[in-house]
Amino acid sequence: MTLRPRPAVRAMLIDNDLRLLLLKGRDSTVDGSEPWWFTVGGGIHANETPLEAIRREVFEETGRHILEFQRTPFARAFKFIFEGREYFQQEVYFMARTASFDPAARHLTQMESRSIIGSRWWTLNELLHTNETIYPSQLASWLEFLIKSFQITP
Repeated sequence: MTLRPRPAVRAMLIDNDLRLLLLKGRDSTVDGSEPWWFTVGGGIHANETPLEAIRREVFEETGRHILEFQRTPFARAFKFIFEGREYFQQEVYFMARTASFDPAARHLTQMESRSIIGSRWWTLNELLHTNETIYPSQLASWLEFLIKSFQITP
């Protein structure tokens, strides 16, 4: 299997009630695969800056044009297999405040259309106490850090 490098961006969209928007996904090529929750975002295209990529990804996956993003101190690099391909993803995280909305995907790729099966706004308490799979696993502590460090209030 060929390892594919993939630079990526992720958005921590926080609403006025301090909830975080997550998408629900699955690998449609694996029978019986359990779904997981993840932040909005995706790969950075060639000749695209991370800020341009996060604006594009948020619009594609939620239908919202959000222009004001703030870089967070969070980043991670990891390997994963999805739809039979192995990736090495290096991702950086951005944050944006927004009013709550119902996401309406606008321009999903075929792969995204197969794999994104829902969305939900999560409170910090819900993230801390869920038994569902959340990626990255430390997302609740990251949200808590942002709320405290940036003094985010409802």
